[in-house]
Amino acid sequence: MTMLVTLAEAKAHLRIDDFDSDGNPGDDDLTLKIMAASRAVLNYIGADQYFLDSSGEPISTSAISLPDDISIATLLLVGDLYRNRDGDNTSGWSTSMLPTTVQVLLSPYRSPVLA
Repeated sequence: MTMLVTLAEAKAHLRIDDFDSDGNPGDDDLTLKIMAASRAVLNYIGADQYFLDSSGEPISTSAISLPDDISIATLLLVGDLYRNRDGDNTSGWSTSMLPTTVQVLLSPYRSPVLA
């Protein structure tokens, strides 16, 4: 699974001070949230094909340079998933749309671009 941001980037964004990667509590949960947010971003912009090599195998996002707004949108989603663990939808997500700020950041990359 493609992760558009690293665990360290997500921890910095969420202001989680413990950066020890030796099995800290919560790392697995946060990694799942990063993967879910990354998948939501890729689904929204229809860009899965951009993260596959010529044989259809996933490539590491560390091998490519992502635009900052895609990384920020992913971090915003990770933060939302982190804060709203119980799925109470207080962040205003609709059943088919991402939060407005995330949509604004991702709209230039959406394929096809919707005006």
